[in-house]
Formats: sequence, C-alpha cells, structure tokens
Amino acid sequence: GDLKEMFNIGPKDPAAGMAPRRLPSQPAGFAEAFEGYYEHANALAQRLVQAFALALGLEREWFDDKIDRHCSALRANNYPDQAGMSVPPGSVRCSAHTDYGVLTILKSGGPGLQVSKDRVDPVWHDVPHVEGGFVINLGDLMRRWTNDRWSSTLHRVVNPPAEVTSSWGRRLSLAFFHNLNKDAVVQAIPSCVSESTPALYDEIVAGEFLMLKHLASQGKVAPEAHLRKRSGRGDD
Repeated sequence: GDLKEMFNIGPKDPAAGMAPRRLPSQPAGFAEAFEGYYEHANALAQRLVQAFALALGLEREWFDDKIDRHCSALRANNYPDQAGMSVPPGSVRCSAHTDYGVLTILKSGGPGLQVSKDRVDPVWHDVPHVEGGFVINLGDLMRRWTNDRWSSTLHRVVNPPAEVTSSWGRRLSLAFFHNLNKDAVVQAIPSCVSESTPALYDEIVAGEFLMLKHLASQGKVAPEAHLRKRSGRGDD
C-alpha cells in the first residue's frame, strides 16, 4: 500500500456540480490559505491551458468554455518521516500511476518523485527537487483529447534509501488536478486528427471519463477502460 495521508478540496462554484467544501476551523488560517492556494493554482492552470491551445495550433481561448465550471481538485499529500518506521514489504510512498485529467501542478515537498516515459517495463528517472518550483504533469484525459499526440506522465514516489532516510524526513506536497467541466464533451482535438492519423477514441463526457478512471483505480473496471480505443484502432 501507499504510505501517505491526503486532504482534498474541490471547486467552490456550485455550478461545477461537486459537493460543498468541508474545511477545518483549526489551525487558524488554514482554510483561508488552502482556498487561496487553490485559486492561484487554478489561475496558473488556465494560463497553461491557453499555452497548450497555441501549441496545438488552436485559438488561445479554445479551451475556455470547457473549463468555466471545472471540477478541479487540490490535494495535500503527507508522507510521514520513515525514520524508525517499520515499512511493510512492497509498500512505497506513492504507487506508479498516471493522473486523471488535463494537467497537474505539483509543488513537491522533497526528493523521491520519479517519472518514466515507458508504461511497459518502465525505466525510472529521478525528478530533481527544486525548492519553490513546480512540476507539471499531463493527465490521461489530455492524452485522449490529443489523440495520443501527447502522453500522460507515469510517475511514483519512492521510499527514501536507508542511508538517507533521516535527511529526507517528512515529505509534504501539494497537487492541483485541473479537470474540465463535468459535462464537457471530449473528442479528438481537430488539429490532432488527419487522414493519416484518424481519431483513436470515441467521444466521451469528461465526468464519465473521470469516473471510469476512478473505478479502474479501485479494480472495478478494466485498468485501461477510460482509454479504450475504437474498434480496429489497436490496443493501448
């Protein structure tokens, strides 16, 4: 299992169709700080999405009406100090996975993050920890939306090696998962489709896509159900 604790909030806008936020009253200032961070991260995500549009040959505002009632989430991940801890065999700080939505803005809390471009027999590379910096991941929805032109980022967080356990200590990260409006229809972006590169996936509603990914993470549907290609387009 994963050796971490998590705390999440979603959007404040009732039009997003998500449950109301529940924030603790203590410690003083926590709720205001967490909500403020959410808004700043969302503003950065919107700027990044506009840059994505330009990179894909679209108008800068192409994505705007698909994220004006977004269901993005902010998660705090607490990875306890493992010094003196009896770590169960096979446990890691965070198992290998790809994220759900459009993009993730991660404020890392220390070393341990690794990425791989390969999903089969992955070769892992350490992500340097830059104090005050951000790591940007693409999610599975963006992979599908770009017709596999862009790839979602396979990543994990490993346990500290025995010789540096004390120096690594506790790891606290903040991950902002930028998602679309729940009712946004996702079909291959026009600039990612051509006669030589036809659409690989059928259209899907963003909320349904996220639920499929969630159910896959719980083993209730096939692991790649959210990325099932059209018949005759090959396997993932």
